[in-house]
Amino acid sequence: MNFGLRVSMISLMQNDLAASTAFYEKLGLPMTFQVPGKWAEFEVHGVKLFLYQVDQELPDHYTGLVLHVDDLHSFFEEFKDSISFVTEPTDLEYAFIARFKDPGNNIIGLVQPTPERVKQAVKAAQEDDKG
Repeated sequence: MNFGLRVSMISLMQNDLAASTAFYEKLGLPMTFQVPGKWAEFEVHGVKLFLYQVDQELPDHYTGLVLHVDDLHSFFEEFKDSISFVTEPTDLEYAFIARFKDPGNNIIGLVQPTPERVKQAVKAAQEDDKG
């Protein structure tokens, strides 16, 4: 049975909601709703990014959240002095990737897919299999 499951919202805890809200606005995400000091909601192409204020200490932690970016190297150059990058852009066979921390120590991934390179790699592998 298909229940229509899909990603609806991603929630991230924040110690300083005002700083986190400003951070995600700086990245260009449109805020759709806010209760100052409690929570803020952003729109990410049909998925809600929900930030909420907490008082406990937040250690660095990888969230599993990965954001698509059209040009990772330009994004990195634009924000490298104002965002805490955990990894610089890395060239993988299928994509360029990087990771950064938001003000709540959430480690967020960035990906610029390279489907044309994947197609070339698959084609080369298929040709090797024939030979």
